[in-house]
Amino acid sequence: MHIYQQEFGQDFDLGFDITIFPFLEDLSFHLDECPSFVFHALEPNDKEYLLLWVEHKDTSKRNCNFPRYSVLTATNFGTEAEPEIAHDENSKIIFSSENINELYRFLAPFQILEDLKVG
Repeated sequence: MHIYQQEFGQDFDLGFDITIFPFLEDLSFHLDECPSFVFHALEPNDKEYLLLWVEHKDTSKRNCNFPRYSVLTATNFGTEAEPEIAHDENSKIIFSSENINELYRFLAPFQILEDLKVG
């Protein structure tokens, strides 16, 4: 069972199979509004982080007015060994959509880089 399922219920529907994006690290925490996943920004900003937030598919279960999928810039307030990645006053929304196909297109370059690391 994934962390997001432990925190938000086994039936929480991300709208995609998390295993197809191995670069997404599950940071979900039950005190947050919805599941979140961290990943690195594209080079040359590979020390910068991005957070993907996945809202409920059912809009009546959402506690905010964000689209289903949102990616925001994030900062590591910890160390590389013990990261504490979160938003701050400088965070920006760089992607938002209700459409899973648009999310796939947004994440595709990150997946290509991940595939190159493995290969």
